[in-house]
Amino acid sequence: MPESRSKLYGCTRFPCERAPVKQAVRATGALRGFTAACALACLLHVPGAHAGYREGVEAFAANDYARALAEFKAGAENGNAEAQYRYGDMLVFGVGRSGADIRREDVERGVAWIRKSAEGGSPGGRARLGELYLTGRGVAKDVEQAVKWLAAAASGGHGRSATALGLLYLEGVAVPKNDVTAVKWFEAGAELQEPRAQYQLSSMLARGTGVARSARRARELLIKSARGGYPLAQFTLGRMLADATGMFNRSESIRLLRAAVAARVPGAEAVLTDLSALEVSGETLTSFALQAHALAKDAALFAKRLGCTAPGSIKVVSAEIPGRPDIRQDSFVLISGEWVEHWEIAGCGRTASVELRFKADGKGGASYRVSGE
Repeated sequence: MPESRSKLYGCTRFPCERAPVKQAVRATGALRGFTAACALACLLHVPGAHAGYREGVEAFAANDYARALAEFKAGAENGNAEAQYRYGDMLVFGVGRSGADIRREDVERGVAWIRKSAEGGSPGGRARLGELYLTGRGVAKDVEQAVKWLAAAASGGHGRSATALGLLYLEGVAVPKNDVTAVKWFEAGAELQEPRAQYQLSSMLARGTGVARSARRARELLIKSARGGYPLAQFTLGRMLADATGMFNRSESIRLLRAAVAARVPGAEAVLTDLSALEVSGETLTSFALQAHALAKDAALFAKRLGCTAPGSIKVVSAEIPGRPDIRQDSFVLISGEWVEHWEIAGCGRTASVELRFKADGKGGASYRVSGE
């Protein structure tokens, strides 16, 4: 996206992910402007096929804005809807110029070209026109027109427009809050393989908000979103994989959390630091390294077994693995299958035996459950 527009809205590839929307709102004190702008400012254009348009895109990528403007103008005048959108976009946002050099007449001309592009069927043009109506840049604010053009863009395969509509209805920005309608648009965005829509829909499915609860589908969408590079999905999935009560996989968890840290997702660095403290040779953990997670997660359960009122004092004294001589305390969980471990735990001056049933996937992932619970 144009550098000046990126600075204007404080956006990156995923504009509002440096913090959850409400947290960002508390910091800025501007729910409507912040959310709407961030949700819509980074909508992707859909490339056209004309040579002049391609040349404009190449010039733009090389930061040669004067040439890009000329190329897009030529394409626009020749009827290329995508060139019309990009030419109008540069005029509206003053790409390549300082804010003081953006003239009102240029903005008005830019809006006219974007409208022509939208009416000509350009998904990018429709998305941008919807954004302009929502934010009131170059036109009078008109929510009805904004929703109309964003919906038209989504119908044309513009996944970020569908996602933006979902966000508007989810947060109640400029439109009445409606979780069911939000789910509808996130579904549309997810079908168009938009990572943010997949993440938002996953969250709503996990909570049963606006849709019937489905843990299985929520997880599937979360994985897709994380694979698509969405920072909050990477953080959420990375945190889940670091939990021994789920499908523990240290190697994948660290990879995802590092990506989340690079995207500056709040809380990611702390989780990564805690996980990295469990260092062993290689990138996978032994079943014994799961003890720290088990003691942290199931401290209350173990304390109950011991009749102990100080869960923090509990420790594993020993562990036996009947019938599995291939699993040793210094071995990696690069094995697959299921096995049982008998742990001797101690705390408050007492000892007790606990049986845990493990399952490993052969790739460094392992899960367990405590027998009898």
